[in-house]
Amino acid sequence: MAEQICTRCVMDSSDPGIEFDENGVCSACKQYMHNRELSGYHPGESEKKLQETVAMMKENSKDSDYDCVLGISGVSSDFRDLDNAAAEGNKRAALAIEVFEYGVRKMIAEYAAAMGGVDAVIFTAGVGENSADMRLHFVDGLQFMGIEIDPEKNNIRGEERIVSPDGAKVKVLVIPTNEELMIAQDTAALVNAAK
Repeated sequence: MAEQICTRCVMDSSDPGIEFDENGVCSACKQYMHNRELSGYHPGESEKKLQETVAMMKENSKDSDYDCVLGISGVSSDFRDLDNAAAEGNKRAALAIEVFEYGVRKMIAEYAAAMGGVDAVIFTAGVGENSADMRLHFVDGLQFMGIEIDPEKNNIRGEERIVSPDGAKVKVLVIPTNEELMIAQDTAALVNAAK
């Protein structure tokens, strides 16, 4: 019997679990279409919802360079809101947090590789300074590089501390940001430059 290829995708009859209907559409495509219907996808209506969501994202993030977590979560770009939504069972908010954590973990590894290793990893500002859980997730999987966090030392918010285990190859620190000081220094520099 000749190999059959789905008329909608690349699946073929080499997979014994694939069946084809009279139009040559495979069972995987049929399952996808069925799931799409169950998810509430409606042509035209879903596109309108997408356009509304994009407009909301643009409006909510017009003063920010980052809006990926808003786009994924559909909730907010503020991690406090995302944490609350995820705790209430919002799967999109939980996914947005996971995607962000993965991105940070990946960036730490990329920079460590580019620099031939690191002596320290520093978490500061917003999430880095205030979320013990996210700091743990940021370094999860980086232990092979000597980057790890002691959960007890890490149980802090907004205070300066080494949170890596004693004797760790790489020091992991939390250093609070003094945003008010930075604003004051920048303001003074602008005023002095205008004199």
